[in-house]
Amino acid sequence: MREKTFREGSLWEYAQVLRNRHCGQEYAHTRKNVCIRHCGQEYAQVLCMLSNGWCEAMCIDDTKRLCHIRGKMLKKVWMAAGNIVLVGLCEYQDDKADVILKYMPDEALLLKAYG
Repeated sequence: MREKTFREGSLWEYAQVLRNRHCGQEYAHTRKNVCIRHCGQEYAQVLCMLSNGWCEAMCIDDTKRLCHIRGKMLKKVWMAAGNIVLVGLCEYQDDKADVILKYMPDEALLLKAYG
């Protein structure tokens, strides 16, 4: 297999610098604000993924709900069983909800610490 060679100052080196710009000690210690729930929202854990942007989740009030993943998150935020999410409850059906936000594992630990 032929090895690619790049000249100094090439586009590839520029892309590498941009990609690595946020990696380092300063970036690792910055914290993102954690969104907490408001009225009409609950925390839930994804039980299984269904087709067409739907998932089944167990809410904190021990109710199993069918959740719809909103279009903004559908292809950008990957979800799997076991993830912690924030769901917005539907007013017209108690067994359905909309996924608003997916928490990263470190954010889920912060939520657990908050109570």
